[in-house]
Amino acid sequence: MGLKAAIYARVSTRQQNPDHQLQKARDLIKSRGWEKVAEYIEYASTKTRRPQKEMLMKAAIRRDFDIVVVWSLDRLSRSLPELVRDVEHFRTTGVQLVSIKEAIDTSTQTGRMLLYLIGILAEFERALISERVKSGIEAARVRGVRLGRPPKVNPQLITEMLRMRKQGATLRSIAQQFNMHPATVCRALKPFKENEDANKPL
Repeated sequence: MGLKAAIYARVSTRQQNPDHQLQKARDLIKSRGWEKVAEYIEYASTKTRRPQKEMLMKAAIRRDFDIVVVWSLDRLSRSLPELVRDVEHFRTTGVQLVSIKEAIDTSTQTGRMLLYLIGILAEFERALISERVKSGIEAARVRGVRLGRPPKVNPQLITEMLRMRKQGATLRSIAQQFNMHPATVCRALKPFKENEDANKPL
């Protein structure tokens, strides 16, 4: 019995045409002697939900096909980590992945090696991002930047701040009085900005 193949094609909008992707995949399937059993055509950008891909992944679990054919990897996955997850999903379900543009076929040793390298690059990318975040946090601490959410101001302090404003105190002087940043005082008094004294300059 011949292998069953499914095609996944994606374009960003309804105005774009997936015919090029579909025809290349159909030609490949025909040349390999496979049986085409399904086509999943997605009209969605990388930032929106992709119901056709969700259907593809569920069908892979049911083993409705043996192979998924795509024109290129970026049509299937929107990032390296997502690609690694997708490949792992197909691997655990026993479905092979073929990408025409990158000449990747996970049914071959070379194809599996290429995707293994992609996984290493994805892990490297995550490590770099994590290191940059940690370095940024440390640099901010050295500069004296306070991290995390701004502190909440209790109602009693707000009442006292409003009293001081009515007496002519500036936001900066109020902040110094309560050992706060002027921006914290500004946020605390923002709901009361309709009071005529709430708009006085620093």
